[in-house]
Amino acid sequence: LIYSVNGGPEDTISLFDGRPTPEVTAGHTLFLEEFGLETGDLISYYAQVEDANQGPDSRTAKSDIYFVQIRPFRVNFRQAEQGGGGGGGGGGEEERALSELQEQVVAATYNLARDRELYGESEFRENLVSVRLAQGRAREQVAGLLQRLTARGLGNDSEFEQIAKLLGAAIAEMAAAEEILESGNLSDAISPELRALLNLQKAEQNYEFEVSQGQQGGGGGGGARADDLADLFELELDKLKNQYETVQRGERRRAGDELDETLEALKELARRQQQQAERQRRAAAQQGGASGGASDRAQRELADETEAAARRLERLARETNDQMLMDASRRIQEAAADMRRAAAASGSSATADANSALDRLEEAQRRLERDRVDRLRSDVDDAQQRAEDLVREQRDIAADMERLADDGGGPGTEAGRRLFERKEAMTAEVADLEREIDRLSSDARAGQRNASDRLREAASTIRDDKLKERIRFSRGRIGDVRDREFTREFEAETTRIVEEIQQELEQASAAIGNSQADRRADALDRARDLSRGVESLSRRLGERGQQGQQSQDQQGQGQQGQQGQSGQQGQQGGQGGADGQVGQDQGGFGNLGGAYAGRRLSTGDIRQFRSEARQRIQEAIELQRILEEEDLNQQQLGQVIAALRQLDREDVYLDLAELNRLQSQIVEGLKQLEFGLRRELEGEDQDRVFVSGSDEVPTGFRRLVEEYYRALSRTPSTDR
Repeated sequence: LIYSVNGGPEDTISLFDGRPTPEVTAGHTLFLEEFGLETGDLISYYAQVEDANQGPDSRTAKSDIYFVQIRPFRVNFRQAEQGGGGGGGGGGEEERALSELQEQVVAATYNLARDRELYGESEFRENLVSVRLAQGRAREQVAGLLQRLTARGLGNDSEFEQIAKLLGAAIAEMAAAEEILESGNLSDAISPELRALLNLQKAEQNYEFEVSQGQQGGGGGGGARADDLADLFELELDKLKNQYETVQRGERRRAGDELDETLEALKELARRQQQQAERQRRAAAQQGGASGGASDRAQRELADETEAAARRLERLARETNDQMLMDASRRIQEAAADMRRAAAASGSSATADANSALDRLEEAQRRLERDRVDRLRSDVDDAQQRAEDLVREQRDIAADMERLADDGGGPGTEAGRRLFERKEAMTAEVADLEREIDRLSSDARAGQRNASDRLREAASTIRDDKLKERIRFSRGRIGDVRDREFTREFEAETTRIVEEIQQELEQASAAIGNSQADRRADALDRARDLSRGVESLSRRLGERGQQGQQSQDQQGQGQQGQQGQSGQQGQQGGQGGADGQVGQDQGGFGNLGGAYAGRRLSTGDIRQFRSEARQRIQEAIELQRILEEEDLNQQQLGQVIAALRQLDREDVYLDLAELNRLQSQIVEGLKQLEFGLRRELEGEDQDRVFVSGSDEVPTGFRRLVEEYYRALSRTPSTDR
């Protein structure tokens, strides 16, 4: 885990450096209260893994980069409620649009540096220019905001002087990053980009506080200056927000289409692999267990296609920053590796590898189905949020129409023209929302029939109640004082229609993923993830213990050498060997016996492992809630949760036997739970046996076992 505080030098934390393994699920808690951070400070972090194969093809892989912004817990703005002024919140998403734009620049620079080897020279140059231009546009946005703030004289006010200073510092860092990007040195550009992001976040944090304080104060100079600052920020942020949301919706649609194509391709691959596994089984049942050359070629071709699908999905996962897609891509890559082993093996080994490949493909398919459901829910929630915004806008417009009539203003006044423009924008938004709902209804029709019906009803409400036409017609009622009652009722009916659409979208969101099959598939995936996480925790406990034991052994040897007492050395050496042998004999899951003989984990290690145990407890409790809703047996999981709670006790890490017992109980309990859930989901007629984790048994060892049983079958038994 590599992290940086406020764009400073990077710090590295080793999460796992033991025996190479195909998969590690690791957790680490950064205790931020110990970092001496202030409001607005920034932490960036990413993960890096080294290839265990240190040959010429060795690679270093990195995750995406993530950000943590320090925001105050103590500011609740109670005075705003007491003073009766408008709004007492700490700012919404719109106030963070500038920093979000800079976050995208940092992420784009990091991703381009990370994936440099994947691009040709011309494509890399094009992407480099795009990143530099994006940084330049962000700098121009901030510079324009600072210029307008100075033009209004706010920059000279002591209350806002700090905001202007922070914006100026951000501009300087952005300009420095542009110069570095111009030279093509991506890694060096990340630090000034992060410092620019830090200054923007601090400026926005101060803006939220100053505007809220101005609102609390009601009228007067402070409130006026706060309103001026709010106007400046919101003028810039509204433009960015609209552009950002439009681009985001377009990217989600494209990603959804690609995901649908990949899922269909994966279903076809799973169907063909099932046929291949059946051919492998029949070949293994024949005399000698040899498979045909044509079958092996077909398996290798299928492995090539599977690898290609994994690469497409990995690219999509990186573009959308979707961890679930990345997990599915990894399962597909593992399936391709199993296919290649199946093509190279024979007999029961080939059958086992072919079935393992099919298992991984089916798991990846379930993950993609789950991801597609999550994407649909996210898109519907977005449509629901847009409908809620329309409800608020319509209520505000109705109130402003009434106020304009009270003031005797007409459509030609400034307030009247502003209402006309707002109704124009609302008509366009309703039309776009209608198209989006129709698309979502079509996407949901295949697997989410109830949600599709609710979405279709929402779109029908827009059309049947002629919402767009009503809003356009109401433009002619602006400032009309002749029939105010009719205008009031007309606007109230429009408000009711928009509220009905919002409620129908809320029902559609609740209906997504609500079928029994969806919920049980979700439970199975959660059980598998939890099982892998606990296994990895046990492995890392063992590895950390072994490192500490080796360190103790080295210290002991040095002390013995200094003492120069050969007889005592021999006794101590024998004692150490005895302890090591006892540890091996006792060895529970993860070889913890040898690891912990005569030593204790450090306080920091125990704190980290307890923190991770608490995370696993929360995952298990969430899984228990799903099992309860589905009326599935929770007894096994209840025992696992009780054992996990013991891992959150400091004293258990001092008791070797108890630690071994708990880990064995947890791992075995989760395996049994996972198997039971699979039987519930797929039926009891499944003839394949599945276990969690990767199959690490070497092919050569499996062949020795097969030869062993063949030898037994050739040896006459005296008991028969």
